[in-house]
Order: sequence, then C-alpha cells, then structure tokens
Amino acid sequence: MKKVWVKIIPWDPEIARTALECGADALWTPPGMGREVRKMGILPTVSEDGDLQLGRDVVVKEVREKKDEEEIVALSLSKKVVVRGGDWLILPLENLLSRTSNLFVEIRDF
Repeated sequence: MKKVWVKIIPWDPEIARTALECGADALWTPPGMGREVRKMGILPTVSEDGDLQLGRDVVVKEVREKKDEEEIVALSLSKKVVVRGGDWLILPLENLLSRTSNLFVEIRDF
C-alpha cells in the first residue's frame, strides 16, 4: 500500500494544512510539533518525539553499495525505513521493493 509522508522541516503550518487536506498519511516534523499537528486533525507525526519516533520506529538510510541494501532489508523487518537517494540509479530501489514493503523513498517533489 502506498503512503505519503510530508516532511515539513522547517515547520510551516500552511504546508501542514495543505498536506492534511490532500490526504497525507503522516507529517514529518521538527520535535515539539505534535500538539500543533493534533490541533489540525488526526494525523500521525514522524519526529524524535512523534507518534513514529526516529531511531525507534523509523530509520533513514542511504543506498551507496550492495551491503546497504542488505542492511535496509534487515532493518525493514522491525522498522519503517526511509531510503534516501544518492548517486544511484533506479535498480537498487527496485531490488529493495522486490524484497520488502516497509520502505519509504525520500523525494523532493512530485
């Protein structure tokens, strides 16, 4: 199932409202913004102190070589993994998606 998290760092309430209205599944925010997000509606936050906590529930990894793919697959068994792109082609992402589904891919825009 595809999900969209919107990263709002630095915090911008207008972007948060737009994300909420457009159906985002979570907001990735700076620490301490959970109360502000809950005022807008029921939407989980990703943050050091969020509903999904960085390090505990969510990890961010970059694919640089083959061993990174193995590490990401292992991590995805117990956490959500945000994959950041580096200087790699689409092939590592295809490899990861064929082996696990607990992944998010960081992009700058649609």
